Amino acid sequence: MTIQMIEARHCTLSRLNVRKVPSEPALLAQLMADIEARGVLQNLIGVPAPKKSGKYEVIAGGRRLNCVKQLIAEGKLPANATVPMLVLDQRDRAAEVSLAENLQREAMNPADACLAFRHCIEVDGATVEDVARRFGVAARFVEGRLRLGQLAPAVFDALRNGEISLDVAKAYGVTGDHARQAQVFEAARRFNYAPHSIRRMMVDDTMNATDRLALLVGRDAYLATGGRIEADLFGDAGEIWLDASIVIALADAKMATAAAQIEGYAAVVPVAAARPGYEQTREMLALSRTRLPLTDEETARADVIEAELQALQTAYDQAEDAANEEAIQARFDALETELASLRDKWAEPAAQDRATATAFLVIDKDGKIVVHDTLYVSGNPDKQRIPGTTHSATCATDEGDDDQGAVLSRGLTDELAVQRRDLLAVHIAHNPGMALDLMIFILADARTRTAFGDNTGVNIAARPNGRGAAEFRTRGPIAEELGRIGESLDQSWCTHSDLTSRYAGFCALGEEERAAWAGWVVAHSLEATLRDERHGQFQNHLGQQLGIDVAAWWRPTADNFFGRIRKRAILAILEQIGGPELRGRYAAAKKTELAVAAEKICAGSAIIEPQIKVAAIAWVPDMMQFAGSAGRAASDATEEAGTGHVEADHKGEETENPDESPLAQPAANSDATAVHADEVIEPAD
Repeated sequence: MTIQMIEARHCTLSRLNVRKVPSEPALLAQLMADIEARGVLQNLIGVPAPKKSGKYEVIAGGRRLNCVKQLIAEGKLPANATVPMLVLDQRDRAAEVSLAENLQREAMNPADACLAFRHCIEVDGATVEDVARRFGVAARFVEGRLRLGQLAPAVFDALRNGEISLDVAKAYGVTGDHARQAQVFEAARRFNYAPHSIRRMMVDDTMNATDRLALLVGRDAYLATGGRIEADLFGDAGEIWLDASIVIALADAKMATAAAQIEGYAAVVPVAAARPGYEQTREMLALSRTRLPLTDEETARADVIEAELQALQTAYDQAEDAANEEAIQARFDALETELASLRDKWAEPAAQDRATATAFLVIDKDGKIVVHDTLYVSGNPDKQRIPGTTHSATCATDEGDDDQGAVLSRGLTDELAVQRRDLLAVHIAHNPGMALDLMIFILADARTRTAFGDNTGVNIAARPNGRGAAEFRTRGPIAEELGRIGESLDQSWCTHSDLTSRYAGFCALGEEERAAWAGWVVAHSLEATLRDERHGQFQNHLGQQLGIDVAAWWRPTADNFFGRIRKRAILAILEQIGGPELRGRYAAAKKTELAVAAEKICAGSAIIEPQIKVAAIAWVPDMMQFAGSAGRAASDATEEAGTGHVEADHKGEETENPDESPLAQPAANSDATAVHADEVIEPAD
């Protein structure tokens, strides 16, 4: 066997070459650039072609041969360009040799590769662009390897020793701050953090150029004050501003100047954020706003949009190709945006209201200073609400911020209500004592009231209201438990043909069997309502009394929730769960990808920080909860916005002590079959 220089035009790819799947075009482009710059560095392996003198078949090195031929075709190499080839004397073991040549390879240690790139720049004197061109890669790739080659010693040694992966090293290299890298490395190595968590820790004290504070301050002003900027070589942020404290100081100064120039309010408070914080408003009352009614033309248009949204949802469910899904989703998002713009119109506050109110000056998403939509007056939110105001803890859905506009379609609202009803039904069916009390109460209350009674959300006919979702059926743990309960009922009496015999058969059942039927029947008399709807208050009370943990039974998925709301509404939910950092991780994702990611996060199956996971697996839309009503103003906003945007700090305000929570108490007047505090029903595994 000898290595010979063979003209490429006399070589063909052998059928004995074991590499059949073609390489990615980007990798071939890199190899071609490498060969153009340095020639073929590794010899090919071939055998003489049978019955063709001077011709050879390549059994290993087909990619190199194809690149040389392409360079010849493009005129970058001469027509008689040669390639080094190890020529085998016989063909009988050619396939085995081809397999060995392709299989017995070991990728270069990434740390060594990074140092090699540094050598090309710092020792050989090549420019980044030169190196990028010679290796067929982007200049940003070379800059990234140079950044990794300059990692803090402890981090670089870990990469070289295989203790961390290349992706983890990139997370540390998001900035070139050695002190920060070493600090995060010491904290993260004990817990084996994922790359995205390390990246978040690395940029905790930095800011993206697209941050609203950065947009407000401006790049030139930041640099003029001594601010430092680094390129984000391993992400899509573009630039990373390393000195967040400078940005905040400049923003505060701008906000203070703007606040001093605004008149007409009792007080103007600048806030360098999108909205005032909980601590700033928890002792205040929010002035309610008046929504402007739709004109006849706008109402007609809204009805048309609703109908088209329903049709698009059906088409999306039946779509079989990704391209069609994207087109439907784009149209769906555009219609939802139009519908939101029709409904999101508010009257300006009266001058006398402004004169007694506190206005918060905030920064919008474009970096402009604006007066926040909600005005506040002094007062104790724990006392009775005064006319014209709402509790600050419940006004978030009424704020009108772009990120809060999760307008739900009528179909989705109906489906959520059906699932909430069925969850309440499961718990009532498990509590015959309460079911009997409830059934007798509904009949007695209706008989003893001379005036038109309240709508209780319960009809004794045991035919639940389909609420416009007649074809929809609840799925998952709720439906499975309802089915299990139904299957466990003693139905022997149902087989009799006449009413008298059926009644006698039913009376002959044991006490427990009849009680089970009582729970089942009353459970199926419930109507579909949501928490803040006009007729949902009595069901809220029942749900609290039964201690229903909605999150344990129902999880939002791409199918039943996230895929049915706008992208910015999903991002707002992620921010509510895990703050701006969690939102930022998914800001660039497509709507369909974002919906699936949000489902995994809320299911607890995504790899995220433990504290965020705890919040995520407990999150459900406010409208699905059974907590006490937050007032009619909040109800109107929830019906419009759908997702409930109460700040995380507000969670648990109604019952801070779990031992004193009404959810942990047994049903009033329940008998021995009732579910007590330590017997709260949980879904089956």
